[in-house]
Amino acid sequence: MKARFKNVNMSLQKTFYPSGDRLSESKTFSQEEIQPGVMVRNDPKKRKAAATWNYTVFNRLALNTFDSGSTAHKIENSNGTKRLEAKGCVGIHVPDPTPDIYDTSSVKNSALSRLNDQVRGDLDLAIALAELGKTAEMIRGCHKVESYAKSVSPRGGFPVPKPLRFLGKPARLLNNVSLAAANGYLVYKYGWSQLMRDVFNAADESIRFTMHQLQNFKGSAKETTQRESMFLSAIDGVSDVPVMLKWDEKKAAKFKITLAIPVQAFDIARWSSLNPVSLGWELIPYSFVVDWFVDVGSYLRNVETACYYNTSFRGGYVSSLYVAHVESRCDYYRRRSVFDGSVDTFEGLEGALKYVKFSRTVLSSYPSPSLPKFKVDLGSSQLTSAAALLRQLLRRA
Repeated sequence: MKARFKNVNMSLQKTFYPSGDRLSESKTFSQEEIQPGVMVRNDPKKRKAAATWNYTVFNRLALNTFDSGSTAHKIENSNGTKRLEAKGCVGIHVPDPTPDIYDTSSVKNSALSRLNDQVRGDLDLAIALAELGKTAEMIRGCHKVESYAKSVSPRGGFPVPKPLRFLGKPARLLNNVSLAAANGYLVYKYGWSQLMRDVFNAADESIRFTMHQLQNFKGSAKETTQRESMFLSAIDGVSDVPVMLKWDEKKAAKFKITLAIPVQAFDIARWSSLNPVSLGWELIPYSFVVDWFVDVGSYLRNVETACYYNTSFRGGYVSSLYVAHVESRCDYYRRRSVFDGSVDTFEGLEGALKYVKFSRTVLSSYPSPSLPKFKVDLGSSQLTSAAALLRQLLRRA
């Protein structure tokens, strides 16, 4: 399929001083570019089956002053007299898309994790058995809250961190309450909630049965981000004019696969991890903190799932979508020439652009994850856990 282009031109009205002569220049005001890819089917006879396909859409709106009504570009002599005044459209001044902004590997990994949760669940009795001692200690500790608190706290309460000691008795009370709250939250978050989930999942697996040999599974995820960047552009003959870009981005991915599941078969992968590396990682203290930034745990489990279920794979596809809405602005910029002392001023320039890229690929084997990347995007749960862990560390301050 051929790419389609559509451009709309507008004018930039220039007035020269002191003569008062006027000049109108035609500039590209809006630009639309659609690049559809070729649709490829694995089996041309199956019209309803998913096909490999992709397309990209670029919509660009030039920097202009039609909304603000201000002067787009003004040149003044060194003595302050006007030399040029321009209003209207100064043309398309936005960066071309680079391959890195279309990178959807992170959201694909999230969608694959959700797909694998559908395929094999999140029950892992191997980890539960390895931490059986800690679980028993947690249960015994809750037999009587008061005795448990006395057994873990020194006489007179926990030591007060040095920065709070000047407060006296109120600091002691605040210290004991905050530390008890931090310990209680962590015990609930990574102890009781996980234990209850394992019990529920084990009960669910014990009554689970397969009615159809071929089963469809889906998993999807999305990410939204907002950021700002600066782009240096040559506008109306002046180089390195800063244009501020405000990005509103969305990335999404979806997996859909078909597996051949034997009827009434016991599936060990739904009960426990079979990878000793994955098991060892989960048992490392504070490994879950590392997973907040580089999700090693999900990567190891997804690799294991792909290896185990590859022989059951019968078909599927993965689709990814990237959408970016960008506002481009140059509110005010002023620069003096080192040659003749003239001053260039830009103000009130506004524009916009939109990038869309869609891709769908038919899978030939069970999907494998991409290498995890470093990402700082902590939610409320992680921030609360981080605060509780920090409070525990301050116990020794």
